[in-house]
Formats: sequence, structure tokens, C-alpha cells
Amino acid sequence: MEKPTLLVVNDQKDQCDCICGYFSERNFSVVKAMTGIDALVLVRNRRPDIVLLDFSLGGIMDGRNVLSEIRVYDQSLKVIIITGGILDEEEIQEIVSLGVVSLIPKPIDLPGLETAVRDSLGTSRKGPLELEEAKAALRNVQSGGISLIRLRHKLANICNDISAQCELYLLNAKEGFYKDKNCQERLDMAVAVINSVLDSTLKLAELSRKITV
Repeated sequence: MEKPTLLVVNDQKDQCDCICGYFSERNFSVVKAMTGIDALVLVRNRRPDIVLLDFSLGGIMDGRNVLSEIRVYDQSLKVIIITGGILDEEEIQEIVSLGVVSLIPKPIDLPGLETAVRDSLGTSRKGPLELEEAKAALRNVQSGGISLIRLRHKLANICNDISAQCELYLLNAKEGFYKDKNCQERLDMAVAVINSVLDSTLKLAELSRKITV
């Protein structure tokens, strides 16, 4: 059976690599793009079955621009939006009108994201996301005050990077993905996770210093 092709669009390298690694180990053919322009090129050339699009994508094209351009090219391509920011009603309506199949809040729960992807690719999916479903999906994300939006978004991204790296390693170990690796290879993988966590911890410390200044 042919593997479904998943396009991950995310400009945060650690987060992007973590999502790609998770789905690569679970019988998906994964391609990634770290800019909106690269994403549109891959949509045309690789014709993925589903796209995981970070709505807060940086650069010339943000997530909204990318989604709009995807719909110009392909009205039926399945797109899941990932967001950690605050969306107002107009933005939610715009996303829904462009036919996304799911909306996932950050920090990302990888098994939950996998369920959303498989449900979207399956035959049981009823169709594009409805407005009330989108609001419900974001209810927990949008419960804070406006003055804390930017701070919460940065903290959530950093913490998500830490938890995602650790979760991926533990899930893979539990499911036996490392059983064919020798001791040195396993050690190298563990060290890579530790280094990534340390890097994210330094980012947290720097953000904390800025808050207290």
C-alpha cells in the first residue's frame, strides 16, 4: 500500500524536524518546507495528500497567504492549520471558508495530531471544518488576555519544542524503533535530544531575563 504524502510547513526547525520524524516513523512519506514559497512549490511538484500548515509562519508569506494560494491551485487539497496565536472571529471565518479539515492548537500533542491527520485522510471525515468546530478547537488557546498573547506564544513554542523532542524519543523507544540500532547509535540519538532540550532551555532562560528586566 502506498504511503500517504504529508507536507509539513513550519519555519521553526526543531518543531518541523520533530513533526517530520514522528510521521516518518509511522508509515508516511514526509516532505517539509520552512518558507511559504517552498511550500507552494512542493504542493505543485509533489502533490501531497495533506498539508500541516503553521499559521504563524514567518517570512514573505504567512500561513494565511500560503493557504489562500493553495486554494487558487487546488480546492480539494486537505489542509490542517496549526496555531498557537490568538485568532479573532474574522480570521477563524476566513480559515474555515478556505476549507481546512482541522485546526490544531499549540503546544502540539503529537498522537492527537496523528489522529487528526488519519481521520482527515480516511473515509469517515464529513468534510471541511465548520465554524463552530474551529471555535471549539481554539477555545483553550484564546482564553488568555490580549496583553499576554505574544509572551504566551513564545513560551508555548519553546516548551512545545522541549516536550515534542522528548515525547518523540520516548514514543519511538516504546514502539521499538531503536531496537535495530547499536549502542553508539542509540547514545548519539539520546545526546541529540539532550542537546536540543538544552538549547530550548537556554531560550527559556533568555526569555525569562527579558521578562524580569
